[in-house]
Amino acid sequence: SHHLDNHSLVSQTTPPLHYPPPTTMSSLLTTENPVFVSYALCVTVLSIKMSFIAWNTVYHMVNSGGKGIRNPEDLIAGPCNPEPHPDDLKPYPPTERQRR
Repeated sequence: SHHLDNHSLVSQTTPPLHYPPPTTMSSLLTTENPVFVSYALCVTVLSIKMSFIAWNTVYHMVNSGGKGIRNPEDLIAGPCNPEPHPDDLKPYPPTERQRR
């Protein structure tokens, strides 16, 4: 006679559980992970955009002779603003949109 206990009965009728392999942070931060690739692409594009906007604002401020500055202490004469004028503190359209 064949004796079956509860343990052997369960192991015969229940399929083995397959868990995903354990993941580590270093295995997620690879180019094999499509989510990480998307994240890296977005970070790169946004970093380039932010740098472009900052330098574009500087370009407009320098080429306008110092218009669009924000702080009264920026009214000191210098290479970017050789002839400061109190009107330089007023909003300057090419730089206002980029500062919002």
